[in-house]
Amino acid sequence: MEWQQYATEAVALAERGGDVRAHVASGRGKRLMVAMRAQFASFVQTEEALGGVRVQAAQRATRLAIWLVSGLAVLLGGLLAFITRRQLTNVARSYTGALAAVQAQTDALREREERFRSLIEHSSDGIMLIDAAGKVLYASPSTKRILGFTPEELVGRDVFKTLGIIHLTQGGLFEWPRVKADAPR
Repeated sequence: MEWQQYATEAVALAERGGDVRAHVASGRGKRLMVAMRAQFASFVQTEEALGGVRVQAAQRATRLAIWLVSGLAVLLGGLLAFITRRQLTNVARSYTGALAAVQAQTDALREREERFRSLIEHSSDGIMLIDAAGKVLYASPSTKRILGFTPEELVGRDVFKTLGIIHLTQGGLFEWPRVKADAPR
């Protein structure tokens, strides 16, 4: 502020036509300039010191941000791994449960099939399964007693030719003369 006052006085003196040289020769301006240079140097030194502090603060903030982001990434990765593992465990349990249910159904079906097969194989009636073309797919053991053909002799053969079936009735029933393996044809 003193420098500003000195400069204002010098300008006013020059405007009034006063002796500006005597004013400058007094050395006051030089002293003020030296003081200003010292203040400016002090300001620059303070700014340099503060600049170092600011750089250190920025470096600390950067390191902290890196640690926080890294920690958050590890935390999210762990959480994702936990959730994925839990879901995979649930899927495995569901699959195991479904597999056990299918196995139980398969076992139950096998038991029913074995019971049904036992009933058919021990039945006194002759039972044959025939496809649409008339090919014998299955013949029960009693076909030997009834028709004179073993199941092995009937399976795979044309039932119409083998047994001499004449035709289908309108009701869809087979009609044939009673034919036995040892009967004349």
